[in-house]
Amino acid sequence: MATGTMLRHSTDPSAKITVTQGGSNLSLTDYKIKTVFWFSTTLALAVAATTDTFIVLPAASYSIVETNDVAVVNHERMLITATPTSEPGSTVHFTVTRGYDITATKGTVFASTVVAGTGDNVFVIGSDATFTLSVDGGADKAIVLAATRTSTNYLMSHLVTDMFAAIDSVVSGTLVANVANRLYLETDTTGTSGSIVISGVDAITTAQLGWANATDYGESAVSSNPATHLVSSDVQIIKLEQPARIVSASGGQAEYEWRTGDTSRVGMFNMTFEFKSDQGRFFQIPTSFSDYTIEIIADPNDRIIQEGE
Repeated sequence: MATGTMLRHSTDPSAKITVTQGGSNLSLTDYKIKTVFWFSTTLALAVAATTDTFIVLPAASYSIVETNDVAVVNHERMLITATPTSEPGSTVHFTVTRGYDITATKGTVFASTVVAGTGDNVFVIGSDATFTLSVDGGADKAIVLAATRTSTNYLMSHLVTDMFAAIDSVVSGTLVANVANRLYLETDTTGTSGSIVISGVDAITTAQLGWANATDYGESAVSSNPATHLVSSDVQIIKLEQPARIVSASGGQAEYEWRTGDTSRVGMFNMTFEFKSDQGRFFQIPTSFSDYTIEIIADPNDRIIQEGE
């Protein structure tokens, strides 16, 4: 399906996918998408009991696995809580928290396009931007980002601060952030109670801030129970699980835009996109994990990665 190579620490190009069904692009209207980025290895020593607090992996894992990565073994999720501080031998021990649940997610909305602004400074808007926002099922609130508030901006962080102030003065419970020069909005609330509805966007909001009408909601946590495993068990080390965005709902196109830190480790990785509809229908692309691989290589202009760094 796709194979790519990226330099360590790079954030371009984004990871993209087009979903087809029966020869036509599948409509992604009413779907939310999550990206999972991971690599495969195997247990080097059996996990003998549900109370074990470490896993043993081949030495090659030493330079890739980091604290807060998630190891998935026979459907059990384990949170990596500590990595070795010394050079490994043929194997390496990682301290884990057993039965680590999939955490509840938040309602999230990405701007559909990058910030455009007006004039020479893309972080300044030409006129007031207005839209309506509902958070966590609450009443619709009119949001106005005054153009005068942005007049001295010269960084994306300035625009993020302005937008948060405009929202927070009217409705609480959200966070505004920058993802690849796109405005990103999420709820403070996790689980199914966390929701965002953006509606009534005006021309300035769409053209200069990149936001369109959108709806999203959080999902509940999923439990993972400790178990005993065989020494030959496959292990998936999840490096990231993040919301992806729909590029074209009618065209079946989605993408994940890399964030700082996502590509900090050299190695061969797999990527999957998980789709879930408002009605609870779920599917994953690709179905064969080897079909979407990304190799991260050392950047000649970057220092050589050190073991355990």
